[in-house]
Amino acid sequence: MSNIKRHLEDISDAIGFKGEINERVICTASLVDEMAQSYVINSDTAVTPISELVMNLKYYYRHGKLDELKRDLIKLVTNYTFEELSEYYQQCTYEYIEPQATRLAWIYIRDNRYRALIHKVTTDTIQFSPAGGGFVKEVKRDIARLEYVDKFPRNWVAGFFRIEDDKIYQGFHDPEARWNGWAMPYFTRTTANAIVSDLPELEDGKPYGYFEGDVCFIYDYGLEDYESYKPTSLEGVDELVYGIGAGSWVWDSVEESEYEYQQSGFDGDYDEFLVDRRGF
Repeated sequence: MSNIKRHLEDISDAIGFKGEINERVICTASLVDEMAQSYVINSDTAVTPISELVMNLKYYYRHGKLDELKRDLIKLVTNYTFEELSEYYQQCTYEYIEPQATRLAWIYIRDNRYRALIHKVTTDTIQFSPAGGGFVKEVKRDIARLEYVDKFPRNWVAGFFRIEDDKIYQGFHDPEARWNGWAMPYFTRTTANAIVSDLPELEDGKPYGYFEGDVCFIYDYGLEDYESYKPTSLEGVDELVYGIGAGSWVWDSVEESEYEYQQSGFDGDYDEFLVDRRGF
């Protein structure tokens, strides 16, 4: 267990054992820890009070917000029994399909195209999940068509990315390559240095992120260790880049104008900035 293990006594108090560390307390902590670190509950999961709390725990894990993590952990185990959490997690696990390297296809639904894993095709329906992993969906064949491929082409373009309302960084991504709906950006060494510099220190004073030679290391609360990012090359991009959080962080792709607003130091909100930039 990771941060959940540090709160065994809090869990014990919340479920009525007054600090006693017994088998039920340990099992509850283990279950919540697994839920918080699993890909089974993710941004594609149907929103419920349990899923919202678990997604909060994931976010607090990632960003080291330990007070908030403890608060929502206690709320979760107070509001729901071990049996209720276990039943919910089992149902999510049953519905979730891990990414696979077979039956890749473009699926065209009306005017939109998506990268997909095709699971079942009948005379009336197509069952598929996002190629980056996620829940199985079903669409009527009369509004969809398939184009099977051995692998998807990559189309690297410049873009702008941030996590929630944090700072925006410029990088590169394939707009059609997603992880559970999130962007998977890559950054130059200069931008990667800026990302590392903007990260807070850990509670023990150690750096959240740092470079050692050409390799970037960033602390991962789920792993309880540093995750390494080695430089890589992208077709059409002159510099080596780092896929910081690509496939694990909740990066949003944002408009260039939002990046310009951040960089401008404009004294007003974003809408006022757009009006000022247009000149009317």
